[in-house]
Amino acid sequence: QVWNHTFYWNCLAPNAGGTATGKIGTAIIKQFGSFEAFQEKFNDKAINNFASSWTWLVKKEDGTLDIINTSNAGTPLTDNSVTVLLTVDLWEHAYYIDYRNVRPN
Repeated sequence: QVWNHTFYWNCLAPNAGGTATGKIGTAIIKQFGSFEAFQEKFNDKAINNFASSWTWLVKKEDGTLDIINTSNAGTPLTDNSVTVLLTVDLWEHAYYIDYRNVRPN
């Protein structure tokens, strides 16, 4: 869980956001068709990830990207066949104060 949170905080930056650029942007467009399509698929995967959990963007050994879910303190770090690129924390502490139990918002 410590690694998950450390990685999550390192995914954030002041004044960041918007459409991905560079190698990751190119890979996202190649895999998902557009950045907007990636956002929609990532959000859908996260919304449907039950309870306390994480959603991850990973790069597989063959170079393709995938969106995966883990439960509780699970992490793809233990899977040597993927490289973790991005995560979203879906534990209640990450959204409950602002959104209560309406996670999709």
